[in-house]
Amino acid sequence: MAGVRARHWMVLLASICVAGLLAGTVLAQQPGGGPGGPGGPGRGRGMWMHLERSWAAVCFGIQATQEQIQQLWEVYQNAWNTRAQAMAALLQAQDRRAAMEEFQQAMEQLRMDLDNKLQAILTPEQFQRLQQLIQPPQGMGRGRRGGQGGGQ
Repeated sequence: MAGVRARHWMVLLASICVAGLLAGTVLAQQPGGGPGGPGGPGRGRGMWMHLERSWAAVCFGIQATQEQIQQLWEVYQNAWNTRAQAMAALLQAQDRRAAMEEFQQAMEQLRMDLDNKLQAILTPEQFQRLQQLIQPPQGMGRGRRGGQGGGQ
């Protein structure tokens, strides 16, 4: 059991690192650049860490049972693989603008599918708590607010 738990931690930490590296690569090359680019402020960025934030909250923040975590392990593994495939397609695309739009749509669908599966496995109270935990604090993570000047 300790070996499995250690492996889960290692996979989680490696996943966060890889996701951060991939996100930085894509966002640095995103056409239209930055928070006010295509799709509005921060549209694609919130999707990047959704899997990592929600998995951490499932494991540590909602008192999920071992049985629930075991069921969700496969759900998150499939979501991770789907996101990785979408990222690979984005990085290989010739038309970055169109590819980014497709990627954002795929990530939104992935989020909805994940939420549906979470609702099926978690109790209503656990799911509600999970939603509270994964939301960024008010005013954070959504790009610049109106009235704040940039240095450009």
